Amino acid sequence: MILLDKGYFDYDFEKVDKPKPVVDWEDTIKSDEEVQGILRMFGVGSGAKKSLEDIQSHIIKQMKEDK
Repeated sequence: MILLDKGYFDYDFEKVDKPKPVVDWEDTIKSDEEVQGILRMFGVGSGAKKSLEDIQSHIIKQMKEDK
């Protein structure tokens, strides 16, 4: 048996019902400009310094060096 300070662990919690998030299909659709902006943040797509092929070849090269 463990003796604990009951006053420290005896909280009065109030149950709060969280509203269920409403996700409509239309809310998840991004425009082409938004998608390109998101991809640019990760360095992919038009305006990126490297293409997907460059990134893939770099990863393959690193995997071969690690072996």
